Amino acid sequence: MAFYRRLGLSVPDTDAAFPIHHRAAQVPGGVDLHFDSTEFARYAIVEDPDGNAVGVMSPVDPARRSDAGFP
Repeated sequence: MAFYRRLGLSVPDTDAAFPIHHRAAQVPGGVDLHFDSTEFARYAIVEDPDGNAVGVMSPVDPARRSDAGFP
């Protein structure tokens, strides 16, 4: 969090639901930016061009992960 705070992002110290694993901040343009610990960093939600929420998750078992063809 120190890195992002040095960049000027205002990130609260704690979140009542996940005090050591999650932080959230609002950035200009109405964007919510969320940071998770490595224990929680297996899931992401993005919006497609039509505004539909799409969940992206990595397999929990490291042996089943792949780079999905990305370099």
